[in-house]
Amino acid sequence: MAETRICYIGGAGRLGWPMAVWSAHRFPVIVADNNAEAVDAINAGQYHSPEPQVDSLTEFGSAYNLMATTDVAEAVRQSDIVIVLVQTPSKFDGSFSIEYVLAACQEIGAALAKDDSYKVISISSTVNPGETNGPILACLERCSGKRAHRDFGLCYCPEFVRQGNIIDDFSRPEYVVIGYSDRREFVAMNAYYRTITAALQICGVRIESAEIAKIGLNVAVTAKVARANELALLCHYTPGADATEVLHAIGLDSRIGPKYFKPGPPPGGPCFPRDNRSLTAAMLVAGLQAHIATATVGFELYHSAQLARIVVEETRPGQTVGLLGLAYKPGVNLMVGSQSEQLANDIYGIQPDCQIIACDPMVKASQFVDILPLEQVVRQSDVLVLMTCCAEFRQLEKMDLAGKTIVDMWGYLGESRLAGCRYVRFGKGKELDL
Repeated sequence: MAETRICYIGGAGRLGWPMAVWSAHRFPVIVADNNAEAVDAINAGQYHSPEPQVDSLTEFGSAYNLMATTDVAEAVRQSDIVIVLVQTPSKFDGSFSIEYVLAACQEIGAALAKDDSYKVISISSTVNPGETNGPILACLERCSGKRAHRDFGLCYCPEFVRQGNIIDDFSRPEYVVIGYSDRREFVAMNAYYRTITAALQICGVRIESAEIAKIGLNVAVTAKVARANELALLCHYTPGADATEVLHAIGLDSRIGPKYFKPGPPPGGPCFPRDNRSLTAAMLVAGLQAHIATATVGFELYHSAQLARIVVEETRPGQTVGLLGLAYKPGVNLMVGSQSEQLANDIYGIQPDCQIIACDPMVKASQFVDILPLEQVVRQSDVLVLMTCCAEFRQLEKMDLAGKTIVDMWGYLGESRLAGCRYVRFGKGKELDL
């Protein structure tokens, strides 16, 4: 397996590039991407990633084992395993568009038509259930003139990685899922993952099962978050109750567990909300009603509106609200599915005459609010709302907060660390006079 050659189609992307860099420490890797500027930068050793660890990994050893090209067909011909990791944008109905996957498969198929060697095509882009062995397989066979699962391998291998933690999640996953139909496909992908990851277990399943597992995991996590926040809302408006105590007690049950079972803003980002919507779309295609997925999607907006209500209860007309955190999570600059932007819209809907400003160490611009340095946000705001747990926001402990209100959606700061302000922690009911 040491001589196995890997091709990442879409490998200059935000997800593909970190994976290609990590793989290049074990295998020869070719990045095939239609972004000519990125390809030139990669080959010149000047391509940079916002992801932690990636640039240092490139500097310390992977560059000699990695090259890039815009010629997909040539990259496929030079490879043994071809990993497709192109974007699959959400359509209006919540399903995924596979137009970019099919475009890549047309070029892959053309290359397979001129090459008699056995190759494994691994789809890692998120797709709708049934599409790998459906239109994707049909496209590859039509363009190659060959049979999938016989003349070439076709797998679905989803990646469960988080923005800001891609290298850690990819190199040390709890598990790897390999969707396959022919034993040779599993053997090839198993050897690949065994070499580049410290996976605790590798799970081989049918391709269709892997497709559903990809979106199903995020749906399961968000459903858990939704239930935790529902309980936190009840605690917030129940004098004497505390969500941290309630959720900790429930999380001690091994059937529930503590992970993702804490009070906080609704889940955001590029995957959680859209995977819930995609499950709803997939179930409707299957003639089913998606009660759980639909309820989870609806809860995102409901919960944001409830958080806005909590903020407005602490805000008088004409006052300024300062949002601490705009990206959907600490350490990234992504505004996709930003809970803070949704919260700002909800606050304006309830209290249109208030002013909203924001601070985020990773985000430089927003269409919705002015982004200012932390000191300026603190000085100008009457109410500060902590939306992401950025280490920079610990500086509030040393600032003059006299007369201000801090609404901590995560319980990140802690009342004992802040002086001279009113501290409101989401999920903690009013104190009882006993």
